Amino acid sequence: MSEYRVAARYAKALFLLSEEQGATVAVRQDLADLRRLIQATPDLASFLAHAALSSREQQVILDALFKGRAAPLTARLLGLLVERRRLMVLPDVCSAYEDFYRAAHQILEARLVSAYPLRPDQVEALRQKLETKYRHQIDLAVDTDAALLGGFVVRVRDTVHDCSVRGKLDALFTSLAHA
Repeated sequence: MSEYRVAARYAKALFLLSEEQGATVAVRQDLADLRRLIQATPDLASFLAHAALSSREQQVILDALFKGRAAPLTARLLGLLVERRRLMVLPDVCSAYEDFYRAAHQILEARLVSAYPLRPDQVEALRQKLETKYRHQIDLAVDTDAALLGGFVVRVRDTVHDCSVRGKLDALFTSLAHA
């Protein structure tokens, strides 16, 4: 069984349990913090994948890092992953849990890239239009890229809405090249 499928099973069980206990938000925050920490700390990522450490050693290190800082369900997950020698799937568990959370709360992830920084009211207006179009809450990540020359590009799921000057120029070039 692939590591992601294993991670998805842990994430689903954790999500269902956290829903029963009303702890989905706390567990989501813990896992998001863990994912950021793993991405920012190469040594922690190596530790998670290090099979030579005993379960006891791994548990001692995790207790030192997270004891009292994580929700009880998150702590139980870490203990279970250590006990079953599956700590290396933790980053995938974090991602899969986020997927379950978003699906249950009808939240779509979207990315907005604009040529210039947008004002907060412009971002909010675009978010509202996307929410109306997709009939889901939109979690919008915002970035800038001067290479767009002007306008913006929005990606929701597999759909790209290219309203950039660069996109219009590329489309014009393609149509002229095939004429």
